[in-house]
Amino acid sequence: MKILVTAACIISTMVCADSFAQTHSNSYETSTLELINQYQSDAQRVGLDEYSYINAVQRYTQYIHSFSPEIYGEIIELEGVMPANELPAFIRILQGEELTPDLITEWVKQKNLNDAKLANFLQIDVKYLERFEKVYTQAMVSGKTIGNYGSHMGVNSTERIIVEYSCKDVCTGFGLSPRDYVELAREADKVRVYGYVRDFLVKFYSRDGQYLKTEVWRKNRGGTIWKERASDCDSDIACPVEP
Repeated sequence: MKILVTAACIISTMVCADSFAQTHSNSYETSTLELINQYQSDAQRVGLDEYSYINAVQRYTQYIHSFSPEIYGEIIELEGVMPANELPAFIRILQGEELTPDLITEWVKQKNLNDAKLANFLQIDVKYLERFEKVYTQAMVSGKTIGNYGSHMGVNSTERIIVEYSCKDVCTGFGLSPRDYVELAREADKVRVYGYVRDFLVKFYSRDGQYLKTEVWRKNRGGTIWKERASDCDSDIACPVEP
């Protein structure tokens, strides 16, 4: 009986996780203030500071896109991280293999290792991962995140787009505040995405007008934006410090 209960928990967990990971539609438009409040509230629910939460949101978007490398390209930093329902032990369970204690133990080991790799990519402690995924995916399916995934397709222009953004909060350190992330997304409305994704440059300025930094950001066809890298390095890994 204990094994059957465990199996039910495994399957329900995987199915829910997979459903959330594949959901990309917003049911209604959310105002700027509502989005800011939502991100701030969600950060508190997860137990992360606001900057770390927004950083994790952006990187989680990259993780979701890694499921379709033929569309979005390979993400080197995610090598070895896979959707939970593609773990070898779980596939064996789905294929009807007898659910023995050894198989359950193997699945748990694989899941723990995969979770650790994903948390490392999101730059959060693994103890926050499960809560983060639940909170953020709930916001996604409720339409309370930036982005509205559409179905329009085409070929992107090669025109270089530069967005100049004056920070409302402090943005000289690690990441952006929820307010700056939402406001930057609004500024990026002028970036037209005719294919799947499009890169653009963001020049950041302090509240008093001082130039701070330039970063390469990416926007998908639904309007979600995230930082790819600093403008003076090839990737986050290649940078000597966090860009």
